[in-house]
Amino acid sequence: MKIPELLAPVGNMNHLKLAVYNGASSIYLSGKEFGARKYAENFSLGEIEEASKFAHLYNVKVYVTVNILIKEKEIPEVIDYIIRLYEIGIDGLLIQDVGLIRIVHEIIPNLPIHASTQLNIHNLEDVDWAKEMGIKRIVLPRELKLKEAKEITKYAHQNGIEVEMFLHGALCYSYSGHCLLSSYIGGRSGNRGRCAQPCRLKYSLCCENGNSLDENFLIESKRKYYLSPKDLSLYDDLERILFVDSLKIEGRMRNEEYVSVVVNTYRQALNKLRHNKHLPHNEELSLVFNRKFTRGHLLDNPNRIMNYKKPSNNGLFIGNVVDFNGKNTIKVELSSKTIPEKGDGILIEGKPLENSQRDTYGFELSIDSKFEDDLLVLKTIRENKNINIKIDNNSKVYISKRKAIKDETKQGLNGENHSYKKSVLDIDFKVNKNRYPIIKGHLKLGNGKTVELKYKGKNQWEEAINKPVDSKKIRENFNKTDNLPFYIKHINVNYTDNLFTPMSNLNKLRRDFYQKLTEEIEKSYIPKDLDKVKSNYKEYKNNYFKNKYSKTEKNCENKNLSIYINSLEALKEINKNPIFKRVYLEIPPNEMNILSENYKERFNINYCVNFIKKAYELSLDKDYNLVWMWPKVCCRDTINGLFKTLGILHKLDIYTDIMASNYRLAEILKNYNINVYGSQGLNLYNHETANSLNSFDILTISTELSKEDIKDLRSNSDTDKLEIIIGGILEAMITRKPIMSKKDIKNIRKELNIKISKDTDLNISIKDKNNHYYPVKGTITEDLYILYYERLSLIKELDYLNNIGMSNYAIDLRWESPENVNKISEIFKDALDSLKNLDDLNQDLINNYWYNTTQLNFNRQLQ
Repeated sequence: MKIPELLAPVGNMNHLKLAVYNGASSIYLSGKEFGARKYAENFSLGEIEEASKFAHLYNVKVYVTVNILIKEKEIPEVIDYIIRLYEIGIDGLLIQDVGLIRIVHEIIPNLPIHASTQLNIHNLEDVDWAKEMGIKRIVLPRELKLKEAKEITKYAHQNGIEVEMFLHGALCYSYSGHCLLSSYIGGRSGNRGRCAQPCRLKYSLCCENGNSLDENFLIESKRKYYLSPKDLSLYDDLERILFVDSLKIEGRMRNEEYVSVVVNTYRQALNKLRHNKHLPHNEELSLVFNRKFTRGHLLDNPNRIMNYKKPSNNGLFIGNVVDFNGKNTIKVELSSKTIPEKGDGILIEGKPLENSQRDTYGFELSIDSKFEDDLLVLKTIRENKNINIKIDNNSKVYISKRKAIKDETKQGLNGENHSYKKSVLDIDFKVNKNRYPIIKGHLKLGNGKTVELKYKGKNQWEEAINKPVDSKKIRENFNKTDNLPFYIKHINVNYTDNLFTPMSNLNKLRRDFYQKLTEEIEKSYIPKDLDKVKSNYKEYKNNYFKNKYSKTEKNCENKNLSIYINSLEALKEINKNPIFKRVYLEIPPNEMNILSENYKERFNINYCVNFIKKAYELSLDKDYNLVWMWPKVCCRDTINGLFKTLGILHKLDIYTDIMASNYRLAEILKNYNINVYGSQGLNLYNHETANSLNSFDILTISTELSKEDIKDLRSNSDTDKLEIIIGGILEAMITRKPIMSKKDIKNIRKELNIKISKDTDLNISIKDKNNHYYPVKGTITEDLYILYYERLSLIKELDYLNNIGMSNYAIDLRWESPENVNKISEIFKDALDSLKNLDDLNQDLINNYWYNTTQLNFNRQLQ
């Protein structure tokens, strides 16, 4: 049976040792910069070199993450850094930024590039793009279903591309790469490795009955954490996912016990599957950090993915309370095989006391638990402190910390109880005619490489006077591998047993031989084309600095304004006063069924055809280009639906341009003689990304960039395709996860005293602790939008943008009332045309339409 690589997270040197000793096939880590886990301890370049040598000695591959979006001014620094990594001999580089992929493939063609899950490879077309970009491995998004994952993997293998899949660890509420919530709230971007995890905070679910926020009411629910998923665990389904090449554990920011237990558990499980053995029930995974477990989108229904109750460690559920004496004795009906021991952490979920909101009580067992009448008895030492929750029968009991695991992890740092694969070593020993010992080693590494070493000792042996060194002693000495991961298969000693050398010399000979052998292993990973790489880099750098910021700043006379809308009513309003170059039209969902936790909007081809047909007829004699906005995330069913819709429209002689976020789709759509516009989902940060996306006719700049970043990008770009969003709604998240349950719907029905059907148009929001409302909107696919609570306005910055050479501007007025669309549009158009009285125009916008506006990251440097 084929067993995939087991890929482990490493946040520091102790993580590295534990991952290696517990059987990881490969590890992934990050440097101090350019990694997507900025708040992990991470590694300096010197430490990466040390880590690589250690891992390679144990046949473990080393992948380094450079998986953030790269700003224009960072390009030279990040290339220097990657070339240094290549010199160290790493086995692969994990990248998100499209422009950086282009650069690395050009300068270091032999360095394997892994496409980060942030790139969202959701369909076969994306696999084709990956192949064209020279990508050797793709990391599947965590939102894929099993059927989708299998289809992509099969196609990737046909194209010589490896596939990596997440196996265990944290899940994000949003699609990776499409979450801007942390960036918008506080300038800490997940795309820059600094996510503040706002999805783990408390939110209230709200329903708006009417057009005014004053009429909002909170949906009464015990749920507090509407954006917090459970953790992924595919242990029980391991045999079903062996079709990929690499199984990845998430967790570079978790503790040593987590790395040790999770890596060891999956290594033992994979070993059993290798020999067709049944996997035993496992509780140890729950004894390290978890938010309860889910099988994710891959195998679970969406309503089983979320943990609305608790965003922190859940521990292992062991049973329910059946008796509490009110003081210090708790009796539990045990439902677990794991018995709590002295030093373990215990957590009890009860009920709040009067005038309290606390419903959990935790303590450390000071004495071992015991059994009475088949009930587990736990005793607390309260030190005159009262238990501060109400403990009723059926209160849930968890082990939140396991002392034995902590102790075993400490022992594991010394290499005890190892599960790593040893290299096989054959040794030939002889003493030459000049009485110098000669050792030849043939080492077969676990990764298939072989290392040969011939070593001559420095000390000449002597004629034996009394007791010569015998062959047995030599074999015994060289069988001491000094804790190196070598298995001595055969030692051939060609020696006549008539010479002598002190035991200290023989020991030194062994140590020197193994040291040289270790150095040869290290050398085997150093690339042979460094001179060519340095030559490539010199040529690139010369061109880069020659052209850097070469575009002269000038005012743009022809300024184009585009608009995003998502209703035919808004299109009709636009037609009364057409002032736009392009109208980006998104098809709204056919049914308002975001209210269900089993939200499964199927792609409705007839509905989409009719909608675009009506829009096309409304825009026939207008000067603007009508652009059909495709979903930012396109799985197989969506892709099929879109192209079937497109085919029907063309048969009806209906042709529109298209906005897309998928890299390869632009090239495909060009074959239909269609202009293709790139949305902000492409995460455009630098000119190299713009150059890589040359099939698009317009490219939308990321809303995460500051004014200085935009200036650098514009100055270094040879294209006039760049477009910037200067106002309107902001998408904070795109998700495939649910937001509501059937119980929530019942509460809405009861509160509003109305009948709710699939067509009921209710405005749903989530509210944070600061009373900010984030609207939730449906799509024509299975996805949802979470929108930011403020509208963007860069009206006051239009003079600056004009001066740096921007000519294409857009406003996003989706979900805006049709009657306000033209009025708001005219304010932006007046500001753009005149570049005068900008403060007054912005205030007019605030006073009459948007209450308040934000510039977000434009005037602050994104972290």
